[in-house]
Amino acid sequence: MNIDTHNYTFFSEFYSENQNHFKLYASCVPVKGVNRGAIFDLQRGNIHFVPNILLELLEEFSDRQLFEEYAEQKKMLYKYFNYLYEQDLIFCTNTPLNFPSISKNNYFSPNYLDFLSVEINTMQPYKIALFERIDNLGVRELVLIQNIFNIDNIKKILKLCEESKITGIVIITPYLESLKDEEISKIFNRNLRVLQWIFYGTSQIKELNSKIVFSKKTLANILCKRISSVNDFVVNTSAYIEALSYNLYFNKRAYITDNGFVKHTIDDPFTYGNIEKEEFKKIILSKKFQKLWCITKNEIKICKNCEFRFVCPDNRIPVKENKKEYTQKTSCCYNPKTNMWKIDETI
Repeated sequence: MNIDTHNYTFFSEFYSENQNHFKLYASCVPVKGVNRGAIFDLQRGNIHFVPNILLELLEEFSDRQLFEEYAEQKKMLYKYFNYLYEQDLIFCTNTPLNFPSISKNNYFSPNYLDFLSVEINTMQPYKIALFERIDNLGVRELVLIQNIFNIDNIKKILKLCEESKITGIVIITPYLESLKDEEISKIFNRNLRVLQWIFYGTSQIKELNSKIVFSKKTLANILCKRISSVNDFVVNTSAYIEALSYNLYFNKRAYITDNGFVKHTIDDPFTYGNIEKEEFKKIILSKKFQKLWCITKNEIKICKNCEFRFVCPDNRIPVKENKKEYTQKTSCCYNPKTNMWKIDETI
C-alpha cells in the first residue's frame, strides 16, 4: 500500500534524516480504560480520546518498526499519529533517552490538611481556637458552612484568618431576605481571599457579583456534588501524581460539624473524634482517619477500569467489599463500559 507521507505533517518530519523516533511529551499521559483510552495533556488541561490499541503501540514502539510490522494498518496509523502530532502530544527526536517520562513518585505536600470545611452556626471557644491556629495545619482552602444564617460569625472567622496563609475561602449559607446587597459586597471588598459565596435553597435570581451563586439545591446536594461531565475532572500534573498514590478527593481533607465532630464529608456516616475533647491534629493524623486518604481509584471496583481514574475527584465514600477491593454504594454518572454519561438529578 503506497501512501504519500507528505500529506501528513508528522511524517514529513519523522522520515527526515535526523528525526527517526517518536515520543509522547512527558506532560501527555496515556491511560487505558475498559473500552477506550485517553491521553491527558496535563500542561494544557486537555483530554484526548484514542483507542486502547494505540496506547499499547505507543508503549511498545518508538520508531519506524511500528509501521513496518503493521503495514496493513499503515493508513489508519498515519492518521492517528498525524492527529497526535498536530495536537502537540508527540514529538520527533533522534535521542529519545534524553526525554524521560514524568516522575510518578514525587507527590509531596507539607500540609497536614489542604482542604477544611467547618460548620459555623455557633462559635464555641474550641472552634475559635482552631481558627486562631489554622496556619499550624497548612490549610489552603477553607469552606465555611451555615444551616442558620449568621453574618457575625462569618465576619469573626474572616477576621481570625485575616493574616493566615489560606489562599481561598468559600462561604455556603442559606439566603436571608433581609440581607442587604451592600453588606455582601463589603465582605468581598474587605476579604480578597473569599472566592465564592453560595446561597442555597433559594429561588432568588439576581446578579450582584460573578462570585455569588444563588442555588435551588440543598446544602447536602451542593457539598456532595457528583461527577457529571468531563468538566469536573482535575487535569494537571500535581493532581495526576497525587491520584497515583492517594484519593484525589479525600486526601488531606476534613469536615467539622457544628458540634465539633470530625468527619471526611457531610455525608460521612462515621465520626473520628471531637475537637472539643481532642486535639484536631491528633484526630486527622490517626491511621483510622487517614485510611480513606490512601484508597486510590485502582482499588475501587469499576473505577479501576475507567480511563478517568487518575483525574477524578469523585466524593462518594468507597466501601470495603473484600480484602483487596472497594466498591461504591451508588453508581457514577459515567459508565466506562459504554462511555456514556447520565444526568445527575441533584444538579
